[in-house]
Amino acid sequence: QGIKGPTGADGKTTYLHIKYSDNGTTFTANNGETPGAYIGQYTDFTAADSTTFSAYTWTKVKGDKGDKGDKGDKGEQGTQGATGLPGALIRPRGEWKASMAYVNNSQYRDTVIYNGNTYSCKTSHTSSSSFDSTKWTLFNEFINVATQLLVAQNATIDVLGTSGLFVGNLSKTQGWLMKGGSIKHNVTGLELTADGKLSIGNGKLILSANNTIIRGASGGDIAIFKEVNGVPMIDAKNINTTNLIVTDGATLGAWKIENNAIKSKNAPSAKILLEVSGTRFLRINEYGGADSTANGGFPFLQIRNDNRDCLSLSTYGTKGKALSIIANSYGGKAIDSYGSHVFGQRSGEIWNAPGVLWAAVINDGGGISRSWGNGCTVNRVYRANTGDYVIEHNLGNDYFPLATAIHGDWTIASLSSLNYGSFRVQLFHKDQGNRNSWFVVAIMGRNKF
Repeated sequence: QGIKGPTGADGKTTYLHIKYSDNGTTFTANNGETPGAYIGQYTDFTAADSTTFSAYTWTKVKGDKGDKGDKGDKGEQGTQGATGLPGALIRPRGEWKASMAYVNNSQYRDTVIYNGNTYSCKTSHTSSSSFDSTKWTLFNEFINVATQLLVAQNATIDVLGTSGLFVGNLSKTQGWLMKGGSIKHNVTGLELTADGKLSIGNGKLILSANNTIIRGASGGDIAIFKEVNGVPMIDAKNINTTNLIVTDGATLGAWKIENNAIKSKNAPSAKILLEVSGTRFLRINEYGGADSTANGGFPFLQIRNDNRDCLSLSTYGTKGKALSIIANSYGGKAIDSYGSHVFGQRSGEIWNAPGVLWAAVINDGGGISRSWGNGCTVNRVYRANTGDYVIEHNLGNDYFPLATAIHGDWTIASLSSLNYGSFRVQLFHKDQGNRNSWFVVAIMGRNKF
């Protein structure tokens, strides 16, 4: 048994980074992924490629056209040689495959491996179901290497074979498998697919950083995920979502989510200002609870909607109220109104307002022919004697009646008495005395429920 050697340095994963350039000063298309006349390389312990051009060591792999040499002595004319291939980059394509496009042009010359031999493409073509040797030249200057461990300072792998490349621990229990154009982690299932998509195998994506930044194609930051004093936060100018769910304790400016409701008890800040234009707006608490200086002032709710309705209220059924207004103080106003008014009453509906509380047409027998108004209750109408009619109501002494005869027979109507809860109307002819006759009566005053 040999002597134990000294403890070695901690092992680190070394990454080889490769980019291309056409002019030796800038990357080729696709951020340097498209092959060019120059190849740049460097190694470090970071997985991500540097986007700094100077970070790479550049080697020209396609030579420039040389200067024209001096004219030499005229030699003997030789036989005409075969036409040579134009200069191009050798592009390994791995194992030969059917129905695959292979090229031989001024930019690339494809090479493939078939039956253990390396072939160079003679002419651009799409392969058929079987290998056509007439379109290929044996190119065994390429050497295939099979080994358990390959150590190299620089390596260029243009096309990775179907067997794949594993980057991870020696036991292959954890690491990344690069195969068929994809890179997949063998534990979490996280995969960068060949078509450029990120597939999350276990439904969870964990990014560990102080700040996780999502950046757009233009270079601007779209969103920043961060933690401030132990509280996770998202910084973004715009959030577009179909369904935003927040829990109790969440805040939106001066507003707070409490018992699944949004509340604000900060009077100066609890505002809702919907400004469509200067002539169309809805404002709630615009003045922030400022004290009144004159005639109420500083309204809590303001609506303006020129040439359109401001407020539409409706209810159905027999118990609901579309609008209920109460001013609970003497001197205050329930309604302060200016402008044109239209009040409508449909058949069968109640009208109960101060003013004319009730009106009716009484026939000569003391019956109610028809009536209108619901501002008071008329208990009974009857004829006590000839031309003597009694109207009973619930207004006490707080009422003002009017009566007029219907002059079919030149009868006159007058109020013969005003009593508590009733009044009498007398119908008479100036020459013939009391007469039974039709008349119209109205009661005015404050409505009584």
